[in-house]
Amino acid sequence: KFKSKYPDVSISISVENSFSGWLKNDLADVVFTDIEPQDNEEWVPFIKDRYVAVLPEGVLSNKNVPNELKNISNKKTVTKDDLYKHTLISVNDSKTREFIDEKKFKKIVKFSSTDDLGVLALVKQGIGVAILPSLSVQESFAGTHIALIEPEYFRVLAFSYKKENKKYCLLKFIQFLKDYYKDKI
Repeated sequence: KFKSKYPDVSISISVENSFSGWLKNDLADVVFTDIEPQDNEEWVPFIKDRYVAVLPEGVLSNKNVPNELKNISNKKTVTKDDLYKHTLISVNDSKTREFIDEKKFKKIVKFSSTDDLGVLALVKQGIGVAILPSLSVQESFAGTHIALIEPEYFRVLAFSYKKENKKYCLLKFIQFLKDYYKDKI
């Protein structure tokens, strides 16, 4: 929609795990993030992204999955207490750590990756469970099952830009985003 209204404006999209310093160093005019802004940045929330549990699927037929995961593998919803009984595949996500108490898990497998496919592969093999934002796992990865976590927990995604950036194209894009997402949060 934006492109049809402003055909001469070029938009370049980069996908990164960390945009730290991108605005400060003028590497981007706007970033989509769940990290609170710096003092000189505007932060406009546009969508809530619910956290979900990623579990091994079909454990009864999968010999790689430990017996203790059988009690939750096909549930539609799980609680934190359900998850605490299992091994957590922990990713470097501060929002997840705000929500759970890692000390309560049976065991923790620390995992660092630039994408979530590695986490999903570990879950598929029955190594443990993971907690990820739903936008990261909109479709089930073969061999995994997505369950909602109760109580609900969300991260808020926002677009952020420098307050002093007054570029005409940026201001039009920001206004477009605000109008487009005004009823989403």
